[in-house]
Amino acid sequence: MQRIYLILVPLFAFLISPYTSSGQAPDLGVASTFALFTAVGAFNGDPATSVVGDIDTNVGAFTPPGFLVGNIHIADPVTVQAAA
Repeated sequence: MQRIYLILVPLFAFLISPYTSSGQAPDLGVASTFALFTAVGAFNGDPATSVVGDIDTNVGAFTPPGFLVGNIHIADPVTVQAAA
């Protein structure tokens, strides 16, 4: 009987642990729609950089990447809302 407990208890703990220790991603709001986003600071791309998605900077220097599939937002109402 004790041998069964030695097998069942670790098995039960193994099966239930993924459900008890999983984390939740924070809600990013408007910022979740951007591939790259910075509220403060600089964004520096180089000619070898490829980005698929929108780029957003609220303040700071901006150097576009070499290849971009998306839009660039610089200090517009969308960036102000995403920074908040």
